[in-house]
Amino acid sequence: MENGAENTVDNTIAEVGHESAPKSGMPQLDISTFSSQLFWLAIAFVLFYLIVSRLIVPRISGVLENRANNIAADLAAAEKAAGEAAEAKKLYEKLSADARFSAQAEFAQAQAKIKTQQDAKFAETDKIIHARLAEAEVKLQNTRKEMQEKLAPLAQELAQDLVQKISGVAADAASVSAALKA
Repeated sequence: MENGAENTVDNTIAEVGHESAPKSGMPQLDISTFSSQLFWLAIAFVLFYLIVSRLIVPRISGVLENRANNIAADLAAAEKAAGEAAEAKKLYEKLSADARFSAQAEFAQAQAKIKTQQDAKFAETDKIIHARLAEAEVKLQNTRKEMQEKLAPLAQELAQDLVQKISGVAADAASVSAALKA
């Protein structure tokens, strides 16, 4: 019996040790605690949902709304600036065309004025040149007459001497003078 009593004590110790010893496996998967886990899960979910829906979502939606408003305002400002830039470009092109037209007109006026002044100077210079040319022709004709008058007696004398030397006959002055004038 001693063996039987020992077995009973060992079995009792094993049973007691078995109850006080930790169970193997994950405690979350213990079926006996499912109801409390589900209860706390529901409470945590509701609290999390309330925090997210009451605090976080309004802040995020406010940030997104502000961002959308800022983007819309920036786009409106960009469109306004683009319109102003287009108007400024048109004004610049108009002013540039007006300035170009004005410069061309002034250039044409300056060219016409210079041409008129040149023509006047050319005409004046032409008159001076023609007057000097006429004076030079008159002087030349006078000089030619003077030379002919001065050289005529010398040429007549030379011709008489040549006729006498070549032909041996003395030539009279009237015939030599008539031959020189022809």
